[in-house]
Amino acid sequence: MAISSFQFEMIGARPYVPDGPLGGGVIPQFKPGTVAAGDFESEFVYLLMTVPVTATYAQGDFFQWDNNYVATPVAQILATIGNPIGADLGTLFLGMTQTASLPFGGADFHGPTFTFAPGTYGCWFQRAGTSLGHVNAVTTQATAAVNGPTVTLCTFATGATHSQAITGLAPCNQKWTFSATTLTGSTILTLATFGAVEPFSIVPGLTLSGSGIPNGTTIVDVVNAGTAYNVVMSKAATASAAITVTSVGGVTYCGTTSGSPILNGVLGIAGFYPGQSISGTGIPAATTILAIGGFQAPYQIMMSKNATATAAAPTIALTSSSGSPIATNLPNYIEVFMRWPYYSGAAA
Repeated sequence: MAISSFQFEMIGARPYVPDGPLGGGVIPQFKPGTVAAGDFESEFVYLLMTVPVTATYAQGDFFQWDNNYVATPVAQILATIGNPIGADLGTLFLGMTQTASLPFGGADFHGPTFTFAPGTYGCWFQRAGTSLGHVNAVTTQATAAVNGPTVTLCTFATGATHSQAITGLAPCNQKWTFSATTLTGSTILTLATFGAVEPFSIVPGLTLSGSGIPNGTTIVDVVNAGTAYNVVMSKAATASAAITVTSVGGVTYCGTTSGSPILNGVLGIAGFYPGQSISGTGIPAATTILAIGGFQAPYQIMMSKNATATAAAPTIALTSSSGSPIATNLPNYIEVFMRWPYYSGAAA
């Protein structure tokens, strides 16, 4: 829901592309090991990367490096020599840019890919803050968080053949529940006290569900009403009651057109990113998101496959791999929070 998208130093070209291939008089723009800050607590480090054969990497792919500041794909290292204890880890940063292939104008929250010809490149890698993560497993730590749910860690990036825990990397929660009161015909959810709910659970853009809350309702705003806190909904309640409300990212409502790859009338895109698997009525198995269009609701989503049914928006429940506290349909893109992640042990 809050993915790091730029560096404050405005480094590199706009739109940002990796430096290279280097050599023949072309030198890196920055010294390897240079650190830059960005939004959402992010930190980026500039590294060299040698590509022996043509390869395509995506934003969120995991790489490792040591004090030589040369980045290597995690899957490549795991499949050959394993990871040295304490090797630094991060995700490839390619910026959040618009794409010319998007036919309906505007693009929000998509992780691009870049095809590298053989050679040496200078690239920025994210080592802290919120990021997209391309992972194929999520495991549980033995130690529980203080006053919270069990801590979870992502294991190796997609494509690897060994399993190894990554310290300092955790998937972000995407689903919460809280108590509130509805009033028929009103867009206001009343909370008795703000302290009774997690502040993460009432972030604008999250999709709401519960008795008397219409399908596709999202959070528009949160207002301090003096004696209570009000959550402003995008749709009016259909009943008056004290209810349990679920707020979630990666779940929304939309419409489909048979034979078309475009999902229309998408009411929310919190927790949705290109590369993710999506599911819903009329959406074929193994369908992924290619692009997301629009600057405010209703959005549009371009799929990798055509819909097999037609339904007016917004009636189709659409779920991405982020639509649960911990993604289950992996490998995929999920939101991760990084605190200078590193490997805690040698590869199996």
